[in-house]
Amino acid sequence: MTAPLFFQRRFLPMWAALSLGAFADNMLRQALMIGIGFGYIATAGMGNAEGAIPLIGSVFAASMLVFSSVAGQVAEKYETQRLFRVTKFAEVILIAVAALAFYLDNGWMLIATLFALAAQAAFFAPVRQGAMRKYLAADELIRGNGLCNAGLYGAIVLGMFFGGLLIAAENGRFVVAACLFLASLSGFVAALGAPKA
Repeated sequence: MTAPLFFQRRFLPMWAALSLGAFADNMLRQALMIGIGFGYIATAGMGNAEGAIPLIGSVFAASMLVFSSVAGQVAEKYETQRLFRVTKFAEVILIAVAALAFYLDNGWMLIATLFALAAQAAFFAPVRQGAMRKYLAADELIRGNGLCNAGLYGAIVLGMFFGGLLIAAENGRFVVAACLFLASLSGFVAALGAPKA
């Protein structure tokens, strides 16, 4: 008996890598908005910390816009399994940099890391979208897209919720850093399970 699509190797690693990446990106973005806006994270030289909120809100979208066209070309040129691993490993490195920035209490370094994470997400998105037609049969694409979208938007909501909640807790910077690194590392491990396409 064949396992449901969700639990098959050609789908679950891709879904987990997507969802965990979206969770980490949005947790970091929300933690920065709340953390800098309410003074939990220092931003040297910025007189009004609330002024960072529009900057943080636009940094992610601006980076995605800048890198998306190049990312699509890269996704067409290289093999999917390899790109899954490379893009998710890049995410682990960037999250490690973010964890260091949380430790140093450096808001500007965190904002720069958020920009870089958005670039990483821009490169991951077309890889995942291209993988759908390689891994799934034609009659599975609608179901696969639905599951991926559910995971994506669920991860966004959870990331924003926990990012805002945990940054305000005691030792919030360190808790957020640990959660981000765990999510990112788990996404990389999941990507290792993606089959060759």
